[in-house]
Parts: sequence; C-alpha cells; structure tokens
Amino acid sequence: MSRKEPNFKKSFLQKVIRDLREVPVLPRKILVAVSGGADSVGLLLALSEIQKLFRFQLTVGHVHHGISKDHRQNEFRNQAQQLAKELADSKGFQFLSNEPLETHLKSEADFRTYRYTWLIQWQEQHQLEAIALGHHFEDLLETQMMRLARGSARLGLGAMVPLSPQKRLRPFLNLKKAEVVQFVESMGEKWLEDPSNDQGENLRVQMRQWLEDLEGFCPGGKENLSKSFQRMAQMALEERHPWKKDVMTKGGIRREIYLGLSLPRKMELLVDYIRTHGVASYTSGQIKELVKRLDGPEKKARFKFLDREWALQPDLIKIVYDI
Repeated sequence: MSRKEPNFKKSFLQKVIRDLREVPVLPRKILVAVSGGADSVGLLLALSEIQKLFRFQLTVGHVHHGISKDHRQNEFRNQAQQLAKELADSKGFQFLSNEPLETHLKSEADFRTYRYTWLIQWQEQHQLEAIALGHHFEDLLETQMMRLARGSARLGLGAMVPLSPQKRLRPFLNLKKAEVVQFVESMGEKWLEDPSNDQGENLRVQMRQWLEDLEGFCPGGKENLSKSFQRMAQMALEERHPWKKDVMTKGGIRREIYLGLSLPRKMELLVDYIRTHGVASYTSGQIKELVKRLDGPEKKARFKFLDREWALQPDLIKIVYDI
C-alpha cells in the first residue's frame, strides 16, 4: 500500500461524514444494497468504517437478477451474490438475498423495479429505516441528462437527494466514480464489473459516453453542468412554492428558510431586504460576500457590513440599527 492511500482514505471518509451530517434526521438501521460493483462495495466499506461514529446498524442486501440466457451474465450474477455475502460475513453483518430464479427482465426499468421490490420487502420485514445506495456524482448527472432527453421539466432535475422521502440514503452524490474506486482499492477489496455496462444500446451507457466526450473537449464541463442542473432544480422548486412571503417578516429574515434557498434567490432576497433599510449602493460581489457571512455555522453572531449592523440569531437574520 502506498503512503498516499491512508491519507486518501481519511479524506474520502471525511467527505462522506460531512455530507451525512447535513442530513436533518439520519436513519440508524440501514439496509445497504450491495450489487458487487465498485460503487456499492465502496458504500458498504465506508459505512462500516464510520459505523460507530453514527451508531449505524447495518444489514447487507443483494438482489440476484435471475437466471439469464447469457452465460456471461449468469456467471457475473452468481459471483456478485457470493462476493456480497463474503463481504457481509467478513464485517459481521446480516446478509439478505433471493434465490436465482428464471426471470424475463429486459429493460433498465424492469431491473430497477425487480431490485427495489426485493429491497423494500427486506426493509419492511426487518424493520429497517432506510435503504443505502451507492449512486455517485456521475450517476446523478447521467440521470438528469436522461430525464431532460425524455422531456422532463426543471423539477425533474432534482433527480436524487442524500435522503429522499422514500428513505433512500445516498451518501456518495458529491463523490466522483474515480474517488469511489480509489477508496475501494485503498481498502484492499475487490469488486466485479457488470458485463451489461458495456452494452451500447443502453441509454445510460450512451449518456455516460457523451459526458466523457464533453469532458474531453470541455474540461470541467461535467462539474459545471451538474451545478447548473442543481441551480435550475432548486429555482424551479422555489418558483413552485412562493418563498418571499414565507421568508421575509417584519422582524427580519427567517433563517431556516433562507438557508435552503439557492444562491440567486438568497442574493435577490438580500437586495430587497437591504433596500428596505435604505442601502442603495452595493455591488454583486458585496452581496455574495454577505451571503457567505450569513451562511456561516454560527448560531449567534454580530457583524458590520454595508454600513449596517447585522444580527445572526438561531431563527432570524436582521439589521439591528444603522451605523
């Protein structure tokens, strides 16, 4: 093992911990879906590493997609089931799986429905609070692109979140595929590649290739595209639910709602607010700086900005008095 690997492992886990701590009510009893691929193996390894910190109770679930006419697929599915079981056993976690029966699954949607049917059944039978999935940055971006291609509106761009209302936990959404693979390698574990990942007729595979091509002639393109999609999804959500009347009160700005707004909305709100307090001269850069200060972790704080005294309280943001 190289000297860099322990540092990478620590950095990777810190990112996972950071994102999990932003989940308002984090589930403890979790079914970890392990397909045998690098993403799900990395997910189980990461959650087991931070299990004590969050007091997780982990159960491993693997869905065998059935007997296929394709010899390579049969071999992969059997090996993946065995790998998932061995990994669960090595960690001392309960392992749940289904018998490999003959199935007639064809499309990606068929496989997804079959998979979730089993996972939800196990979740309910064993009274588990959430299902953890290994979706990462590129998975989210591919899903957003596919939804756009199928005619989705802006709200459809909010494709995945760290913890959905259906209790799907996705700790890797801010992590790249390459980071997950490097983490698994640093842990000395193996994984399997699904032969169907190379099937070019799959829309997701084609979208993945298009995004790689984009990155080739426009470095940073995937990252920028993702940020644009997230902003569009957030703004669409805000437009759907009128927000100014909810966040702006006579006493100040309701902090909880403010913190959930997108950057453009925060800036728009703050401009309206400072204008009501007689501030007529400001720049876009100053408003962005104000956003940074108000987004800080402090529960209570006071500072001077734009010739005004600002008070940061647990529930309110307000201008106290003019300087």
